[in-house]
Amino acid sequence: MEQLLSLAGGQLKIVMGLAIVALGAFRWLIGRRDLQFVRRREFLQYWKNPWELDALSVEVLSRQLFGTYLPAAVVRRVCDRSGAEVCRTLGDLSDVWSLIEWNQETQQIRWKSKAASATRRASWNLIFWLIYFVSAFVGGLILFLLASTSTDVSNATSVAYSLWGIMLVGVSGVALWRTDTWAAATRLGDVFLEDVNRLALVERDASDPGSGSQRTAQACGAEDQ
Repeated sequence: MEQLLSLAGGQLKIVMGLAIVALGAFRWLIGRRDLQFVRRREFLQYWKNPWELDALSVEVLSRQLFGTYLPAAVVRRVCDRSGAEVCRTLGDLSDVWSLIEWNQETQQIRWKSKAASATRRASWNLIFWLIYFVSAFVGGLILFLLASTSTDVSNATSVAYSLWGIMLVGVSGVALWRTDTWAAATRLGDVFLEDVNRLALVERDASDPGSGSQRTAQACGAEDQ
């Protein structure tokens, strides 16, 4: 009881603040999930054969579904595939697009220099994992010690250490977010980009102009469920 009362000075406020931040982060994650569901539903409402849509519409709709503006030429090329490969390939492209360069003239994609080799991709993936674990551990330890320490710590010191702890926890969150991109790049490798570049830009079958639209909508609808 005495320890709880001693926390009332400054540490209890810090703990309550952290609880509010955690609750806000949880609500943000739930809201983001609901927003993704709404975006998928709107995509299926407006999507049709990408060869019948202008480039702007194709790129905006790709942003609506995958969160990234993918070039219309790449989207159309991938949509000539069949089945779930369409959404899976476009989703993988979206995951690593920040590490990819698009050549408008050659209509080819390639890794940026920092991700040009398998060694570099694996190294950056490992670096971000280390940043995540170290910053999360140190930040969490600082906040734990601050919450459990005695009232001998001044308010200024408590605020300074709490800011450091929160900053380190934030750094760990950013590092964890970046590991998703680098882990996907490490997993996909050079073969994935070569496969996308090999997809031929074939002419659409005039007798079945909606085939690409139907395949894409069906595949994305299946993954949405």
